[in-house]
Amino acid sequence: MEQELNGMTKAELYKLAQEHDLRGRSRMTKAELISALAEIEGKRRPPPTQPAPPPSQPVPTVEGERPRVGESAPLTSPPPRPSAPQYLTPTPAEVYQGEQGPPLPESIPVTVLEAMPRDPHWIFLYWDVRPEDKHAILTQYGEWIFERSLSVLRVHDVEAESWRDVPVLLDARNWYLPVLPDRVYRFQLGLIVPDGEFVAVASSRQVRTPPAQPSFQDEEEWLSMEEYFRELVELYGEFAPGSLPGSPAGRRLAEREQARFGWSGVRPVSSRKERR
Repeated sequence: MEQELNGMTKAELYKLAQEHDLRGRSRMTKAELISALAEIEGKRRPPPTQPAPPPSQPVPTVEGERPRVGESAPLTSPPPRPSAPQYLTPTPAEVYQGEQGPPLPESIPVTVLEAMPRDPHWIFLYWDVRPEDKHAILTQYGEWIFERSLSVLRVHDVEAESWRDVPVLLDARNWYLPVLPDRVYRFQLGLIVPDGEFVAVASSRQVRTPPAQPSFQDEEEWLSMEEYFRELVELYGEFAPGSLPGSPAGRRLAEREQARFGWSGVRPVSSRKERR
């Protein structure tokens, strides 16, 4: 088993470690992953089974005669199992086309890095890299570029004109980063090669984190109840009797609504005239 693990890449070993829910796998080297996985596989391998003894041969007996001591009873086949009536057999549920859907792909055929603010203090990032782009990096920098380089997310604070590198696991494909509220950020996924050069793999768009406190904007204009009713009459005119704005019942309804909101004198409906 260990020989098979030695022939696998670190990405394949990490994926196998995810299947076994191996703790601390993100900080392990390739040799440590091989050792830990070999130990897990050794524990899960079932013990060798002993060959089953040959079946005993039945001793023919006369009908109605009981078998003697030390002799086995004659082998007889069990009676056939009765089948359930057709009206008791459940009909399999019909699966409509599109309900189950095709299986989701493990990756998408584009190189992408997306950043989504979760709240004022955290941003969620996910990425994917096309095999063609990985091959281009391998061709330019060598076969062992991913094993010998440090995978990082470069965090650009656009307003402060500064950046910092956060080490990540390239095969994780998603990460949470702590950030500051009400700031504009841009991210790059890349490799820091042994000589210190940064090789960009993917870039994100700019995103702004929400502020950490409520908004104090008070420019919103509010419409009083009387203006609201008059605007409805101006728009729809006099209607037939009923509970419409232009009818007596509609006026009584408007008066009740005005009494409800009389303590504040406002109605949460913006004026069309003020919006023009």
